[in-house]
Amino acid sequence: MEDPLLVAAGEAMAADAGRSAEERWNAAVAKLNEGTRLLMTNRFAEAEACYRTGMGDDMAAEGGGDVGSLAARDTRGAFALHLAVVGALRGIGSLANDQLDECYTRMEQAAQLAALDTDWAGRKVVCGVCSLCLGLVMCLQQQVVSGIWRILRSWQHVRHFQTECLNFDGVGHEVVRSSAMLTLGLFNLLLSLLPSHYLRLASWASGFECDRAGALTMLRQCVDEEGLSAPIAAVALLTFQLDTQTFLNEALDQEELVQCAVVLEWGLARYPGSIFYTLLQADWHACRREVSLSREALQTALRMECLAELCGIDAALHYKLGVYFLAELQWAAAGRAFSASMEVYRRAGRRAMAPFMAACAALSYLVAGEGAMGTEMLEVVEMYRRLPKNNWGGKDLLAFRLLGKHAARARADAGSAAGAGSAAGAGGAAGAGGAAGAG
Repeated sequence: MEDPLLVAAGEAMAADAGRSAEERWNAAVAKLNEGTRLLMTNRFAEAEACYRTGMGDDMAAEGGGDVGSLAARDTRGAFALHLAVVGALRGIGSLANDQLDECYTRMEQAAQLAALDTDWAGRKVVCGVCSLCLGLVMCLQQQVVSGIWRILRSWQHVRHFQTECLNFDGVGHEVVRSSAMLTLGLFNLLLSLLPSHYLRLASWASGFECDRAGALTMLRQCVDEEGLSAPIAAVALLTFQLDTQTFLNEALDQEELVQCAVVLEWGLARYPGSIFYTLLQADWHACRREVSLSREALQTALRMECLAELCGIDAALHYKLGVYFLAELQWAAAGRAFSASMEVYRRAGRRAMAPFMAACAALSYLVAGEGAMGTEMLEVVEMYRRLPKNNWGGKDLLAFRLLGKHAARARADAGSAAGAGSAAGAGGAAGAGGAAGAG
């Protein structure tokens, strides 16, 4: 039985037969740009539909063409790659089951389609990105060693980027260059985050210096040139600097914050209402310790319609909102935010992270003096602890330990109170007996 994705890829080829090779190429590039615009403005289903349609716009005319010629180009792999990325975002964001397995399958199909393209710079870019993404998915599936090896194997394609792809001067050079800059930036950025022993191996195997500063410069240049991959490069750049570096306890200096502001303003102006840039705006304010403005940005994002589908992002936003409330010592508000995050996971039928959110809510309520709400959240943690699940994550295991400590402290307090009561009763009895004897 033929692969349905491969079958769908050729359905619209007949409609393109009357157009020249250059017209088909221009139409494909326009469709890729439109798909990116839809993605950046939260219209994920429409972006997928756009990419699916584009997978039928095969650039190889009937009868083919010379190897490397415009007529022989096949853009199906590029569209399949974008489709796989959007599918991964929707799957992970919606907390769907087996989303990583589906993403891996889609990415493999994109790699198969890319291999059908003629031998030109664009093919190397798509194949390299597919291999890089497959490695990342394997890492997320806890296959770390295999995933890193797959990322390093993408070097066989990526090594051509700095020479052939960045300097490609044929038709479509702006698309090839933009995609190559994005990939080179991400490739070096990922390798720079590896532990030192892996980093030495990666540098030896890939030939790249794994220079983080150079990677960030490459991403900024990709944004400045405003090519096909500029919006994604901007999101990647800002995410690393505003979120990842903060997580690594690497505070941004004033110059870096200004550079981030320029990129952020560019993204917000070009894609108003984008959930990606709105969340990054919240991170930017947080890096400047403007917590109230960060909360305003998150509350704007929480009103976006796309969260009806992306419940995973909805839960993460409520958690982040709770953290910002904690920073302002608004304990009860933090408790409500963490509780709302827990409810999102519960409605989605996901057990992971729900105990941790309930524990955060319980602690916040108890500090706020709302003992009844705190006790209710602790009961939720206990309910999850009793479930038949053996692969709880680290945060949820922390919630269970906190529950155990709270229960032990409650028993100790109860014992102390009972002991004090007994002592008081004995003292009172002794005093009464002494008074009677004196009388």
